[in-house]
Amino acid sequence: MTAGSPGPGMNIGLVTERMLTGFGVDLCVDQLAAGLVRRGHRVTVYCSVADHTYQDRPYRLRITPVRATKLFPLMDRRGRSWARLFDHEGLDVLEIHSFPFFSAIPRLSTPVVAVDHGVSSTAGMPLWLRTDFAYVRWTLYHRYLPRATRLVTISEFLRHRMPGRLAERAAVVPWGSEHYWRPVEPDQALAYRRSRGITDDQVLALYVGRLNHKGQPYKGVAELLQHHRALREEGLPVGLLCIGYGSQEDIRAVAAAGGIAVLSAPAAEMALAYCAADLFVTCSRWEGFGLPLLEAQRFGRPAVAYAAGAHPEIAVAGETALLVGSPEQFREAWRSLVTDPERRRAMGAAAARHAASYTWERAVEAHERILAEAAATRPRSRPAGTRPPQEGIPPLVSVVVLTYEPEPEHLAACLDSIRSSDYPRVELLVLDNGSSNGVAERLVAERSGIRFIQIGYNSGFSAGINRGVREATGDFVFLLNPDARVEPRTIGLLVDAARRHPTAIGFAPKMVFAHDPELIDAIGTAIDPLGAAFNRGIGQVDVGQYDLEEPVMGCCFGAAFLRREAFDPSRVGPLDEAYFMYYEDVDWCLRATLQGEDFWSVPRARVHHVHSATTRSQAYGFKYRLIQRNLFHTVFKNFEKRRTIKVFALRSRWHLVNVLRGPYRRESLRVLWEGWTGVVRYWGTRTLQQKRRTRADIDAFKLGYGELSFFDPVAYRPTYTWDTLTAMLKRLYAVTGEARWGRAVDYLDVALGTPLRFRPREVRQRLVEIAGPLPEPLQRFFTMLERQPGMLVPADGAVAGRAEAAPAAIR
Repeated sequence: MTAGSPGPGMNIGLVTERMLTGFGVDLCVDQLAAGLVRRGHRVTVYCSVADHTYQDRPYRLRITPVRATKLFPLMDRRGRSWARLFDHEGLDVLEIHSFPFFSAIPRLSTPVVAVDHGVSSTAGMPLWLRTDFAYVRWTLYHRYLPRATRLVTISEFLRHRMPGRLAERAAVVPWGSEHYWRPVEPDQALAYRRSRGITDDQVLALYVGRLNHKGQPYKGVAELLQHHRALREEGLPVGLLCIGYGSQEDIRAVAAAGGIAVLSAPAAEMALAYCAADLFVTCSRWEGFGLPLLEAQRFGRPAVAYAAGAHPEIAVAGETALLVGSPEQFREAWRSLVTDPERRRAMGAAAARHAASYTWERAVEAHERILAEAAATRPRSRPAGTRPPQEGIPPLVSVVVLTYEPEPEHLAACLDSIRSSDYPRVELLVLDNGSSNGVAERLVAERSGIRFIQIGYNSGFSAGINRGVREATGDFVFLLNPDARVEPRTIGLLVDAARRHPTAIGFAPKMVFAHDPELIDAIGTAIDPLGAAFNRGIGQVDVGQYDLEEPVMGCCFGAAFLRREAFDPSRVGPLDEAYFMYYEDVDWCLRATLQGEDFWSVPRARVHHVHSATTRSQAYGFKYRLIQRNLFHTVFKNFEKRRTIKVFALRSRWHLVNVLRGPYRRESLRVLWEGWTGVVRYWGTRTLQQKRRTRADIDAFKLGYGELSFFDPVAYRPTYTWDTLTAMLKRLYAVTGEARWGRAVDYLDVALGTPLRFRPREVRQRLVEIAGPLPEPLQRFFTMLERQPGMLVPADGAVAGRAEAAPAAIR
């Protein structure tokens, strides 16, 4: 990339204090971000607070909260603390638009474009506020802007107010005018006037801006209301509509002067308001740019304003606006436009022609060029081993298999299934965590085209996967357990899913039990508000209830298809190697989800898995300790503050009970010690993660709402219960919408509240009458259900242990 040329697909961050309806800077940041996205860049907007207005825009919105305070130096310090996050995001360039984030500039290694919107006049403000603004002005022009890579200001007026050395560096880029513009029919404008109580004979003046005449005295709202009241007392047919950010007190003040106030009107209403008005008025004595005045001119409305700030730059005095110097001149100019409709029309036509030259396309292009110049000061690098995508060539998939003392038949089946895949571009890596049996090395040597990496010691699952990802060179990494095997079409189906969901970073295939492919092992993961995570669908018979491709919280890393770039520190980053094993995938996926990343299930892509083949021989206490300890760490790093405290309190109580009464007394004691000492260890990690989050905890919980685990982790087998059956049929009905499954669910809700609950064979017969023939997997499920203790056989009342034997695959 050469200096001055737009970077191809730059990763750009725009930083502002807020994204709220009714604030001019926020509107400009929105238009700039959307324009840069249209030009092929990846844009993230960082702000302290946002409302619904900017939630469904083409750029990413991330909340970087800085609590407002009357002590501006304290806010400045809080804004400065986000520098580490901005550098961590892997941005090519950052553009900062507002206090208090300018204070991050000296701490950033990322190139910065600083946009000066000016520091407003403090005339009429209390002493403490004037002091705060003086602090902002001094630090901005003497400490922060001099450290920026490039400087931009929005008007010549502001550039001339800068110190000379900064003014020489600053580029002036005015904003566009057409963001609200759209054709409005005369009858629509008339209807809008009438809906606001404006009579047909009134000459309507429009004001757009802050309505708080006490907090922002330089806006001149109090003077504007005085002029309007005086013109009404003269008998002139004037009306005043004030739109902007304000309070109920401001509404009452406007109404007392005979005007109408609308607080923070939505964008769809602004075009109606500008077209319904006959002229635009503002008594502001300071404007860094004057966006509402420019907007009004774009709609062909003449203006009356003071010749202050940037007004003389964006309006042509006497042609598109009457720019005045005193209150007497202001009132006379307003009066003249009210009484001279021909002059209003002539000036309005000239205003529309003038404002049409201020376009967002031009503004975005100028910012793009400046951002590219700034980004060029630090050469961009791609993650190691990546190549630019090539048109027409399928992406390379790196399959990473991590082994430790693998069973020969399981690993052989795994490797052979990958080699038999019908996807054309696969890189297969086998990493061994220091096994002593030599199985992995021997099996790899017997097969060609496999990269073997001997780690040499048992580094744990997390460290081994991180090593595999670093060694991989593909666009995607497919993490696969050595006791899993893929069907021939699986990798191709996962790549297709990645094409359909280009913004998602992970894809979860349908994992089924190797000994019985009709039993689901996992199709994505879920987590509940107490931090318990589990595989979606585990223990359920597969009757199509999960055959809908849908968003999930994450993937089980026994078989997870992920974009390799997601492991870059600028995205989610590597796995936490302190976990050793268990819950590392939950932590990684939860971290990603809360940061705004997405995962999808891909049910047509199937993986056959021998559940816990590596650790099944060990006592469950070992697995219990690691899971519970890592659960504590995951909750502390990722959950919100109040929920973290609640989970720690409840789970600590449970483990204390275990310490006193069992089971797993020794393990529970270690969980308490390791879980609580993790608070110290992970304090900095939690701080960074909370800064990077863009979603609430509830957004992660929603993705697993209603899901339950139907699997016994101690016995390593599904649980055959009525709850399992009901969950299967309810989800099947929800996914397929077939009425017969709805009737089946309704019947079960009634039947299970009667003694029929203990006679599954009779329930099955009734379900066949209601819903028709049951799929073979459901019939087999009933067979297993009849074998559960307490179930009765209609023939002789014996326990179902004497019922028909289960198929060999289940035994």
